[in-house]
Amino acid sequence: PRQIPFIIGNEACERFSFYGMRNILTIFLIDYLLTAEIPGVLDRQATAKANFHLFVSGVFFFPLLGGYLSDRYLGKYRTILWLSLLYCVGQGCLALFVENKIGFYTGLFLIALGSGGIKPCVSAMVGDQFDEKRKHLASKVFAIFYWSINFGSFFASLLIPKTLKLYGPQVAFGVPGILMLIATIIFWAGRKTYVIVPPRGPSPHSFLKVVLSALRTKRNAETHWLDRAKAAHPEAAVEGAKAVFRVITVFLPIPFFWMLFDQKASTWVVQAKSMDPNVFGFVFEPSQMQLVNPAMVMILIPLT
Repeated sequence: PRQIPFIIGNEACERFSFYGMRNILTIFLIDYLLTAEIPGVLDRQATAKANFHLFVSGVFFFPLLGGYLSDRYLGKYRTILWLSLLYCVGQGCLALFVENKIGFYTGLFLIALGSGGIKPCVSAMVGDQFDEKRKHLASKVFAIFYWSINFGSFFASLLIPKTLKLYGPQVAFGVPGILMLIATIIFWAGRKTYVIVPPRGPSPHSFLKVVLSALRTKRNAETHWLDRAKAAHPEAAVEGAKAVFRVITVFLPIPFFWMLFDQKASTWVVQAKSMDPNVFGFVFEPSQMQLVNPAMVMILIPLT
C-alpha cells in the first residue's frame, strides 16, 4: 500500500534518532554533564546509570498514556504527530543544553513522553492500513517495519558514538534531533494516504470501570470475581476484563527482562570503557558495542 513507505520511513528515522541519543547517554553523563558535580568516577558512573534507567522507565511508562489518548480522544495519527513534535523539542533541548542539567533533563523528559507515547500507536497504525483484500501483505510489511527499526538502530549505534568522540555532544545530539524532525515530516507527508481509524471516545464499559464495579458489588456465588460486574456492564466487557488479567499473567515477567536487557546501554557500556576496544584494527567506542543486537536482527529477519 502506498502509505506504508511513509510509516516505515518515519520509523527508521525515529529509531535512528532515539537510539542515537540513548546509546551515548550514559557516556555523556559520565564524561561530560556530571564531571563537575560528582568528581568521583565510581559515584559518577552510578549516578549516570541511575539517571539512564529512570529515563528508560519513562519511555516504557508513557505508552500507557499514548495508547489511552489515541484510543479515547485523538486517534493514532494525531497522537503520533503531536507527540512527535514534543519529541523534536526534547531532542533540541539535548543539543542546546549540554552544559545545563535542568535543560538537558527537560529534554530527556520530553523524549520519554514523545517516544513512549507514540510507541503503542505506530505499529497499530500499520495494522490499520490493511483491509480484508490486502491482509495477506501484513506479515511481509511488519517484517519490513521491524527490519527498518533495527536499520535505524544499527546506524545510530555505529555513527553517533564516533560523532560524540570527534565532534562533541552538541553535534552528537544534534544529528538525532535532525533525524527526528525528518521522521516527523515524512509521517506528516503521508497524511492524505493513511487509513484513519477514529478514536472510540470515553467508554462506560472500560476495563477499569468493570473492575471497579466488581469491587463495589458484594460477593455472591459467581465463578469469577469479575462476574459481579455483569449487573452494570455487558457480558462482552466483563469477558474482556477477564482476558486482560489472563494476558497480564503471561506478560508479567517481561519488565524484568527489559530491566536486564537495557543494561547493555548502561552497565555494559561502563564495562566496555575498561576493555580493549581494538577489534581487527577497528577501534570501537564503548557505546558502539550496542550495534551487535540490531545487526543480528537485520541478518536474521530475511532468513526467517
